[in-house]
Amino acid sequence: MLQHAKDAKYADIMELELDNGFLGGIGLDGESWFYRNSLRVHADSSDLAGGHNFMTVRGQPGRKQLCCPTNLLRTIAQLHTYLYNIDNEGIWVHHYAGNVFEGKLADGSQLKLTQETNYPWDGRVVLTIDAVASTQPVAIRVRIPGWAENAVVRINGAPTANAPTPGQYLSMETVWKAGDRIDMDLPMPDRLMQAHPKAEQLRNQVAVTRGPVLYCVESVDLPDDVDMNNVYVPSDIQLSPKPAEDLPFGITALDGDALYQPATPWEGELYRPLTPATLRSLPIRMTPYFAWCNRGPTAMNVWLPIVWSK
Repeated sequence: MLQHAKDAKYADIMELELDNGFLGGIGLDGESWFYRNSLRVHADSSDLAGGHNFMTVRGQPGRKQLCCPTNLLRTIAQLHTYLYNIDNEGIWVHHYAGNVFEGKLADGSQLKLTQETNYPWDGRVVLTIDAVASTQPVAIRVRIPGWAENAVVRINGAPTANAPTPGQYLSMETVWKAGDRIDMDLPMPDRLMQAHPKAEQLRNQVAVTRGPVLYCVESVDLPDDVDMNNVYVPSDIQLSPKPAEDLPFGITALDGDALYQPATPWEGELYRPLTPATLRSLPIRMTPYFAWCNRGPTAMNVWLPIVWSK
C-alpha cells in the first residue's frame, strides 16, 4: 500500500509495528523469542515461568523446525529495503536510521545520500547529499510522522518553503549538489494515548509513547512491596528521557512520578463495599515495550489507569 499510494499513514503503521510489536518478538540477546506479545502480564502468570523461553517456540519439544524466528530475522535483514523508494521525480524517504543510500534515480543518474541520526531515541535527522549526477531538479520527499507536531526541516540552514505537516511527506525539489544538507527536527514529547471507547477493557487507561516507541512498566523497576496493578498515571505526568544503563543499544527509558494506591488484602472476597483510597506519589521508570522481560522474568503493564488532575 505504501508503494502504491505513497501515503505517510502506511509508513507510520509500519514504523509502529516494526518498533514495537515486531521487535518485541525477539529478546535483546538475539536468541530468545516470544510466540505471543501480551500488553499486560501479571506477577502470578504462568507465562513468567521461563521468561522469553517459556512464551516462545524455542526449547519446546518437537519444535525444531520453526518459521516464526526465521521470518522475523529475514524481515530484519530486509529492513533496509523499506527505507527508500525511487520514482520518476526523485526519491522518497520513508523511515529513519543511520545508513548510506547509493543508487540510481529513474533517469539513470547516480545519487549518494547519507542519513545520520539516533532515531527513534532522538528526533534529529541529517541527510547529506554526498554525490549527485543529475543536472535536473530532483524531488526528495521526507516523511513527517503523524506524531511529529511542530517539526522543522531546513535545507542548508534555511527553512523549507513549505511547512512540514504531520502525517504527510514534505517534498523538496531543486537541483541538488554534493554537500547539500537537509536537517530535520522531529519533536518527541511523551504522549498519553487512549483506546477507542468500544475497547471496554481499556477504558480510563492510557498507554505512554514517545516518538514511535511504546513504553511499559516492569515489576523489576518497582519496589518489592508495590503491586503494579495499583500504579496510576496522573493526566499531567511529566516524564523525562534517561539512558537505560542496564539495557543495551542506547535504549532510552522514561522517568517520572506516578501515583500508588496501597493494596488491601481481599481474603477470598469477590465483592466488598467501596472504601476511600489514598494515593501517594511513586517514582516510576518506564522502558520500551520491545525491551521488556530482558532482565529476568517480570510482570509488565502497557495500559495503566489514569487519574485526572484538577
